[in-house]
Amino acid sequence: MSILVFDVGENIIGVQNTNGGRYIPYRGDKRINAIERLERAHEIVTYNGNRYDLEQVNELSLSLRGSSFVPPKKHTDIREEYWPNILGSSLGNTFKENIKKSREFPDTHEGSNQADVYMTLMLWKKLKTLNKHKDGP
Repeated sequence: MSILVFDVGENIIGVQNTNGGRYIPYRGDKRINAIERLERAHEIVTYNGNRYDLEQVNELSLSLRGSSFVPPKKHTDIREEYWPNILGSSLGNTFKENIKKSREFPDTHEGSNQADVYMTLMLWKKLKTLNKHKDGP
């Protein structure tokens, strides 16, 4: 059962498995591989994906392979989880408010994408921990 965090950037889709997988950037035509990997996942996780990433992946899918993106049935949009019923805060601000550790990434296009995937992953992990406590005895 794979749960994949992803972020769409200019000419890049960054993907990371929540089970300790490494960040993988897909560029150019290799983005087809990212799209197919996301379609095979049990669940996908984004930050603001319902308003941006899913639409971008679908447009890219149509452009690169001539067919629509078919996301898995389960999609967790972290922005909507942390900010229900309002537009909410940016990924960076939400991360700073909720996660007490930081990590440096290269000041590059790919580094920015990797940082977004990392922040989304860390927020997802915190959300899972909070939900476990909420569901517990």
